[in-house]
Amino acid sequence: MGGKKELVDNRAEVYHLLREMDSKTLDGFIDRLSEEIAFSSQKSGGVKYGHEMGWCIIKMNPFGTSVFEKFSSRQEAISSLDMHHADNNWSPYEGLNKELQRVLCFKAPLDLKPIGKSKNSQIILESLTHLEQKRGIASEIKGKVKESVNKLISGKNQYEIPLQNHPNLEIAKATQMQCLEDRLNDYTNFVHSSIQSWRDLELKEDNNLNSIKFPTENWVPSRSDPSAFFLDSVRKVLLSKKEITIAEVLAYSHPILEEEFVSSSEIDGTRKPINHNDVHGVFTTSNVREIIERMAKKGFDNQPIYCNNKKQCIGTIRLKEALSNLFLGNFDAYPTFIEYEDMIKQNLLLLPPPIFTAFDSIEYIVSLFNTGCEAILIKFNKEQWVGYGRDPAVSDVLSDGLHIITPHDIVIYLINN
Repeated sequence: MGGKKELVDNRAEVYHLLREMDSKTLDGFIDRLSEEIAFSSQKSGGVKYGHEMGWCIIKMNPFGTSVFEKFSSRQEAISSLDMHHADNNWSPYEGLNKELQRVLCFKAPLDLKPIGKSKNSQIILESLTHLEQKRGIASEIKGKVKESVNKLISGKNQYEIPLQNHPNLEIAKATQMQCLEDRLNDYTNFVHSSIQSWRDLELKEDNNLNSIKFPTENWVPSRSDPSAFFLDSVRKVLLSKKEITIAEVLAYSHPILEEEFVSSSEIDGTRKPINHNDVHGVFTTSNVREIIERMAKKGFDNQPIYCNNKKQCIGTIRLKEALSNLFLGNFDAYPTFIEYEDMIKQNLLLLPPPIFTAFDSIEYIVSLFNTGCEAILIKFNKEQWVGYGRDPAVSDVLSDGLHIITPHDIVIYLINN
């Protein structure tokens, strides 16, 4: 109920602030709001993506991780695949089962080309500076933004709003590309697990490869979320508040909390990502009982679980569910997290935490935590962070990769600031 009340209060605040503006002031506000959401993936935002298509192959590996590779032409793709098969004494591509051929070599985007969102867009975004990109997009979407703001002033709110704005084109594109890479990794792992015999790449009878669908266009679909997000964007610009980013909070809290987690001889002031972190890292191969014990000793409420094969977070273990499941003996059949899909179905694990960018505001995260979410992940990249003029002290603390942030981090920051 608290989340709904906050949404109503915010809407009332925004409504009255907008209604107080004369037409000139409102027009200036819409200019600023258009720039704020220029790189957002929401309906009022200004960027969409075209696909630069090529060919993707999956190189199978019976002794390790199968991988995908992308090529500009089908001929190059099949040639590389045939060389890989020859090294493994397998049949060349044309000699394989037709169903296996379909999923080992297929059309896929090589890259995403950002373009203006309006139908008549002439903006070649990648040839412009960051400021030119923002201003050009803002000019294109101003009419749509004005229409959305007018609906807020009239008290109507009929939007489906995605999760987050992006601070620049590079990160907006990288977020889309990560979704694409995750999708191709999922294809690759699914094909890998469908092989019965590695000697001749014989498929399992119940392989279910016919369930793999290759989209013609919509490889990375947009996600719609509640209208509160557009409202937050409007409110942020209206109040001109200094934004505190998630990365700044985590870089501040880590040295303080690290003293509670590790011995003084192990403290080095830097925070490693979850897939290279002795304190926060949990993997599909980790021992379940040892992880629960570590959580209890160190005061961790949540631990994301990382899969080195998929190269992504695949689930979360939360202490309060672990307590009851441990008491009931529900973990006895699962010494590790390798069968994580079954464990999620059996309510032994939760789905992965949502992923935000390092540039997102803690206001979004506090709102999310107030609805019951207890952890999120951020993807940090030092080069991006410093390249966009952010505090270099943050990149001295955070290493590149995925990091978990919980209410503990935000509490530490707020108490001391």
